[in-house]
Amino acid sequence: MVSAETGGGALKFETPAGIISCWRASDGLFTVDMGAPRFRWDEIPLAREFSDTRAIDLKVPGLPACNRRPP
Repeated sequence: MVSAETGGGALKFETPAGIISCWRASDGLFTVDMGAPRFRWDEIPLAREFSDTRAIDLKVPGLPACNRRPP
């Protein structure tokens, strides 16, 4: 939507986590650089402290908890 309004193929968005860059690929879809994942319990965020977020039972084998919110 923003790309259509501005005509730009590369965009930057300011989020609470910082500046997020995205760009249009040759197939017309967008790629988003979400930055490095965050694994601390208070960055995900979780309701209570976990010393190791890899130990949270998410019912998804091999998937640690991390903050990967879309922009």
